[in-house]
Amino acid sequence: MKRVAFILMSVAVITSMIGCKVGDEIHRFSPLCFVLSYVPLDSLSVTMAEEYCTVDTMRPFVMVTQHSSWESEIDYNYWDKGADNGWFVEKYSSKYGDVSFNEELAVVEGPEYEHGTYITPDMMGVTVTSTADYDAEHLAGTDLGDIIRYSGVSAYPFIRNGYAAIGSVGDYKSECQADSIVLDYISWFNRYRDYPNCLTPIFKQCDELTEEDLYLNGVKVLDSGEVVDPFFCLTFMSLTEEKSVHDFTLTMNGDDGKVYTAEFSYDFGGAE
Repeated sequence: MKRVAFILMSVAVITSMIGCKVGDEIHRFSPLCFVLSYVPLDSLSVTMAEEYCTVDTMRPFVMVTQHSSWESEIDYNYWDKGADNGWFVEKYSSKYGDVSFNEELAVVEGPEYEHGTYITPDMMGVTVTSTADYDAEHLAGTDLGDIIRYSGVSAYPFIRNGYAAIGSVGDYKSECQADSIVLDYISWFNRYRDYPNCLTPIFKQCDELTEEDLYLNGVKVLDSGEVVDPFFCLTFMSLTEEKSVHDFTLTMNGDDGKVYTAEFSYDFGGAE
């Protein structure tokens, strides 16, 4: 139950679908794309998992949240029937092959209530370095990607598979506590969606991540005014030789040429 408590505190729980009330206008349309809106990434922040649950001290992890602003959102505007949305398909959808969805949607609120809003730009990799020697093989400033595990989600496999789920949550093996957190989050997300399992777990060492693994790597959901920001987890699969405080820098390079960073500290002695 600890991992459930973590989700309760770290992401807003989606507890009910937006229902239709008498007088609500229902919008019907058949979009070419499954992903109907994007929002620019503003910043990254790192949260200690210990704030929300009892962490496996042999494989401690942190949560990385991707922040953005609704005010800067770029929408695929289906409400204006006269709008030419070709620019959206060319700039975003075609990159993922997201151009043949063509299923009728009937929504009261905006499409982000059903499909979510995805972060742009895509990240090209995840790098974590320490200001001190981590161990004999990882000196200060060395990329720790071969000992840090990425646990996140992506909608890209669903789209690439012809808008069909890549298995179910139960098909994926959890190799650390953070994997279980992500699988629980997907199950929660699926409960209130017309397209279950549209999110696929991505579990890999950071140095093994490909650009495609990070396509559409998180979904921002608006639920009754509550915002659920996209997140992923980073697990230290091996511990430092000296149980002390380490200062880390997380770096992610966007495919737009921008560099996104976040600094955080972790007390490996305090985790014991």
